[in-house]
Amino acid sequence: MNIFVINLKNDQERRATIQKQADSLGLKVEFIEAINGKLLTEEQINELSQDFYLNGMTHGVLGCSLSHLKVYEKIVSEKIAMALILEDDAKLSENIKIIYDRVGEYNEKHRDNSLVYLLSQVNEYIDTFKKHLYKNYFLVNVIDADYAYGYIINNVAAKNLLQYLYPVRLEADAWRFMQQRNIVKLKAVIPPAIMLTRHCEQSTLEEERAILLQKRISFYNEQYKKRSFYIKVRMALWRIFVRPWVKRIRP
Repeated sequence: MNIFVINLKNDQERRATIQKQADSLGLKVEFIEAINGKLLTEEQINELSQDFYLNGMTHGVLGCSLSHLKVYEKIVSEKIAMALILEDDAKLSENIKIIYDRVGEYNEKHRDNSLVYLLSQVNEYIDTFKKHLYKNYFLVNVIDADYAYGYIINNVAAKNLLQYLYPVRLEADAWRFMQQRNIVKLKAVIPPAIMLTRHCEQSTLEEERAILLQKRISFYNEQYKKRSFYIKVRMALWRIFVRPWVKRIRP
């Protein structure tokens, strides 16, 4: 198993908590030092982010996105076929290893596709045609999702995201946005195999986001207007020919 945990250098308590989980489950994890967006210089921000001060992105979100991209770079450079990426407030299911293996079996058959497998809670998914993985766990197609604290990604998706997300203008968990643009195809494990520990309550990302929320909403509204003709047609066809015939679940 390839498991990477994103962790700020000074967050030793979080590191110890997730290391304890890994040890109890017999898992070997590799810690990736997260990028603290608040420590970036103005020159670095201008180089790494697109219109940072105009689109409502925060220093925390920028650092988070860059940290995930750092993992993607490692996956691509080391030719890793598939990896589990965790943030350090993730709480792992006791079945995580067998779920990883079962997702790996599916991914081996579809390794040429750009696939992200969300192991966290999703906003909406298609229950029709779900694939059984293990016990009560199923693999489903995702319509909408947030959060990037626990997901499996294959090499093709890592390459696509690296190419698409630089310079940074999106959150690491802008999954629906990236799926609509065919950057990745989203799958999810239902029920979630990864939840959150109490450490998530100490995050400052949401507080920072709230301050610039309106500017961020305006950014996404503008992106929506700029959708290509191809995306508009594909989404319209999905609404007409697919959505009415599948069972959609909003947990």
